[in-house]
Amino acid sequence: MLRIRRFSNAVKQFPSYQETMLPEAYHAKEHAKGSTKMWLNINLFLVIPALAAVGYFTLPKELAHIHHLEEHPNEYVAWPHLRKRKNSFPWGNEALFHNPNSNAVPEE
Repeated sequence: MLRIRRFSNAVKQFPSYQETMLPEAYHAKEHAKGSTKMWLNINLFLVIPALAAVGYFTLPKELAHIHHLEEHPNEYVAWPHLRKRKNSFPWGNEALFHNPNSNAVPEE
């Protein structure tokens, strides 16, 4: 029991955090703590509600647009500057990032 008391007294003898740092560094640390809290509040109370509002207003229009594209897909137009290839790609005839939902395919 005596050893525990000696250890607890030794812990109390350490200087405080403020006393061990230079005054400029301590003030910078406190300023950073306040700035971090400010930016957290801006993100929580301004950015997240703004993103939710943008999503609320744009999601129905985007869903209607996707539905329209499913009903009327893009038609391929054979422009002379498109699809000029000497050799086919190793993975097939389509480009690497080909998306069949948005890129029209020529009829063969």
